[in-house]
Amino acid sequence: MKQLKTLNPQTLKDLIGNEPNEIIQFRIRFLQQAQDNLKALVTQFNHDQFDEIKENAHFLKTSAKAIGAEVTADLLQQLEICALNQQKKRCKFLIKSITDEIKLVYQECKL
Repeated sequence: MKQLKTLNPQTLKDLIGNEPNEIIQFRIRFLQQAQDNLKALVTQFNHDQFDEIKENAHFLKTSAKAIGAEVTADLLQQLEICALNQQKKRCKFLIKSITDEIKLVYQECKL
């Protein structure tokens, strides 16, 4: 089994080519989007809006995969499943884990 990376730089290069400025813009957009989505996830969690959590996690997962945030994407996949099954305690743990992992993505982006 492949070891997931916090940020796999090859993913974006494979997607758009070796374009450093474009790569930076993709990463900035992802991090801005992640910040907004995390706020929404917390609000949705606090209101037991599991369908919305699932949709939000799915949306952010797609973006995470695109920039190579492999651990984040994996955690978001787990959150989708937990939200589908309305596992509140596990959702809370995963939202916290995703928040922590996105901080690591930010650090690795060196923006």
